[in-house]
Amino acid sequence: MMININLLPEELRPRTKKNGFDPDYILYCIPLAFAVLIVVHLFLLLNLGIKGQRLASLNNKWKALAPQVKALDDLKKESGGFYADNQLGKLVSDRVDWAQKLYSLSADLPDGVWFTSLSLSAGGLSLKGTVISLQKEEMDLINAFMSRLKQDKRFFNDFKSFELSSAQKREIGSYGVVDFVITGTLKNYEKK
Repeated sequence: MMININLLPEELRPRTKKNGFDPDYILYCIPLAFAVLIVVHLFLLLNLGIKGQRLASLNNKWKALAPQVKALDDLKKESGGFYADNQLGKLVSDRVDWAQKLYSLSADLPDGVWFTSLSLSAGGLSLKGTVISLQKEEMDLINAFMSRLKQDKRFFNDFKSFELSSAQKREIGSYGVVDFVITGTLKNYEKK
């Protein structure tokens, strides 16, 4: 180890770091910490002001809608008898899921059969189509199609009847073609 001799007075001597920390850095850190706190404070105050304005705006909108809310509450009170009679529940339970029915029509359709017209009414369904078969099994294809639909519970559960209304055979070239009409009557349909 080498001995260092320093003849300078104490205030002019270079300071040595104790444990790797220079105490002069504290003087620089204190103002920096205050500056960071001030910036964070200003940011939070600005954010609070923006949220306050948004809250005031939403309160004003709520106050503007108050007459409509009161009218809606009055309407609910007046229509309490309607809901009490459970007529809404009856309307919902009587609803037919036509999207499921159309999916079943497509899924159960055999090769050689296609639809030419599909019409829906309050009473039910009318389906017109055409079938062609190289083996002269047109009627068998129609019957198989109707049998599949009747066995499909999701399709058939809303129908009272589902029958072949008409079938007309014709020739196109050397092929036999049958034009058919199938009608389905809904269970909950009452003629007026």
